[in-house]
Amino acid sequence: MGDSSDSEIEFCQNNNNRALNDERQGDEAPHHHIETERADSPLDYYRSLVEALRNRFTNKYDQPVWVSSLKARKRGSTESIASFADALSELARKAFSDLSYNAQEQMALDQLYNNLCPELHYVICKPSEASTQPTLDKHLIFNANPDELKHILKSVSDKLDSLASQEYIESKFKLMITEDLLGKKLKDLEKVIKLQVQKELDNIHKEVKVVSDRVKSIEDVVETLRNKVSDLEVKTDQLQEGNHQLLHKNKTLQEQIDEREVKVKSLEEKNNHLEQYTRCNSVRIYGVADDVSENYKDTCKKVISIISDKLHIKVGNGDFDITHRIGKFRSDGNRPIICKFVQRYLKHEVLKARRQLKGSFIVIREDLTRVNAKLLENTSAHDQVKAAWSDEGRIVALLKNNKKLVVSRLSDLDKVPVGSSGTVIPSTES
Repeated sequence: MGDSSDSEIEFCQNNNNRALNDERQGDEAPHHHIETERADSPLDYYRSLVEALRNRFTNKYDQPVWVSSLKARKRGSTESIASFADALSELARKAFSDLSYNAQEQMALDQLYNNLCPELHYVICKPSEASTQPTLDKHLIFNANPDELKHILKSVSDKLDSLASQEYIESKFKLMITEDLLGKKLKDLEKVIKLQVQKELDNIHKEVKVVSDRVKSIEDVVETLRNKVSDLEVKTDQLQEGNHQLLHKNKTLQEQIDEREVKVKSLEEKNNHLEQYTRCNSVRIYGVADDVSENYKDTCKKVISIISDKLHIKVGNGDFDITHRIGKFRSDGNRPIICKFVQRYLKHEVLKARRQLKGSFIVIREDLTRVNAKLLENTSAHDQVKAAWSDEGRIVALLKNNKKLVVSRLSDLDKVPVGSSGTVIPSTES
């Protein structure tokens, strides 16, 4: 078995050397002669086309990968020799794209020889007349002798040489590839590409239409919102203008109200002064016994009796303009009496002598208006006032610092009084 292996290896090496020598001779002259003579043949056109496509689409950096793939390619357990040889030829063309066609086939043949097992018998089946390509089938037969194996391998080598010959390849290319066939394939490829491109364009058009519809709806919404915003801006401007006018009117009305309030306040004060002036001859007497059947004559007699007997001032019926009770009779109290003198000096005399009524529960005061009476009450209750009274309708306050102040309004008490003790400070409003 060892002698057989050595002989087979020697035979393969001699055969490889012979094939390489033939390849070199074929590349130097005959091959060039064939290409020169057949420069315009369809095969040359196909080769130039294949070379142009290879230069266009082949990456030179992938060549080491294809070389490694060629060296590592092994024949499968169920793979035929013909399929294995075709696969090696394809890898050789990719791995050695810069070599000639015959050199590429020689590289594939060397790899085929390296993968043949010397312990197997191979039988070459000739193709039938109707077949366009010879095939090689392998049959696993063990216990082969070296002489028969050499003969079989030589037959295989001769057959592979014939299959790799230039004439055979040209004949097969003439049968398989023509300009019409290539043009038809290109047209079919063009149709497929056009259909695919048209399909993609239709999809793009549909997507664009959907996007366009969405954009249109968004634009409509935006336009609607823009119109609403514009309307709101117009209404806002109108409201602002109306608000500005209302503010101006309000300001004018407020000024008018303030002015009228000043006038009303001034008129009220004038009216109060006038009303108080009409009461300059009148006094009010409190604490006089009341009777349900009392009339104005009885009231006048009681007043004359008080002034004459208690104040020691001689008066008669002719000294009074009017005397009467105020309000309705009440059993739990005495109604006050208004007494209006004909002459003012009698009022002054009565007011000067009223201290003599101390301890008798009878009180005589000036007849004040409602405003002045309320002012006197509030002034008496103020925390800075020691005592308060009225003088000719004016309210006088004795402060806790023993200074006197004429009060026209309650806010006068918040002012810092000026003047020495015992003096009356006239009000600015008096």
